[in-house]
Amino acid sequence: MKKIDITAVSFLNTLPFIYGIKNSGFLKNFKLQLEVPSICADHAINNIPDIALVPIGDFMQLDNYQLLNDYCLGTTNIVRSVLLLSNQPIEKIKTIYLDSDSRTSNRLIKILILKYWEIKVEYKQNEEFDNNRFSAKISIGDKAFNERKKFQYSYDLAEYWYKLTCLPFVFAVWVYKTNTKKSIISNFSKSLCFGIENIDNLIKKLKLNEKYTEIDVYTYLHENMNYIFDKEKHKAFNLYLLLLNDNAI
Repeated sequence: MKKIDITAVSFLNTLPFIYGIKNSGFLKNFKLQLEVPSICADHAINNIPDIALVPIGDFMQLDNYQLLNDYCLGTTNIVRSVLLLSNQPIEKIKTIYLDSDSRTSNRLIKILILKYWEIKVEYKQNEEFDNNRFSAKISIGDKAFNERKKFQYSYDLAEYWYKLTCLPFVFAVWVYKTNTKKSIISNFSKSLCFGIENIDNLIKKLKLNEKYTEIDVYTYLHENMNYIFDKEKHKAFNLYLLLLNDNAI
């Protein structure tokens, strides 16, 4: 029997899902691959996994996949791990270096610059980052917690999206190939639910991991992250895609 091929994001914020997939017992025969968001998207764009957690900035490029409407990687306001970092206030920034790990966040900052801050900046790739006084950078995922300490100013992109739209934000959604058996998707959804309901058990394990000792994991997973793909998040998801299309971002 062919294994279910699952691709998911490799960051701390996805671990409740990973915990459910691995520990719920609902999935018996699967292969799980963890990657940074942009690689997850590339795999799905190339039609590789059966099920994938895909950043919403790449959703419209997918073919032969359906949206799982139950769960997502989201936040209701402040997320703490998707940041614009600078040593100058936003109105003085001239150049923003984008993060190659996340095209969704790169497109989000362009929306916010255009629609919320209404300033003109130049965009470059983060690998070339020049830390001069008028430069800023996008930092996402686990590394954002430490990089934030190195800069005087930190702008949480989800917080400013909320200020712009009065909506939560969705970073990534689960998708599955259209020919996937309904029983598999049902069990997969149950495994995600199990992970969300057992976040405290996950946190107990994470406290033993030196990688997360400097992060307030409890607050991050319980308060900053929100995994239910509810009506408001569906609105936010659709609005983000609309803004990308209307502004050719």
